[in-house]
Amino acid sequence: MDTTKRVTFTLPDYVYRQLSLLTVPGQVSQFVTEAVREKIADRQTSPDPVDEFLKLSGVFPKMTIKQIKEAVNLGRK
Repeated sequence: MDTTKRVTFTLPDYVYRQLSLLTVPGQVSQFVTEAVREKIADRQTSPDPVDEFLKLSGVFPKMTIKQIKEAVNLGRK
């Protein structure tokens, strides 16, 4: 079940005027909801860092354990 919460927030006047020009009455909430969803999606990271690591397996070349250890130790000497 999709629930909603009523939120009160303050906008600078110039932002409110732009919002009023971009929306029609009755659709302001929908517009703001979508904008917030997009912003959250842009900032959201994977809840599982292992998933993110595994996604990289197709990006980087296959390496042996020895090659990985050598690469890790490169800057440590």
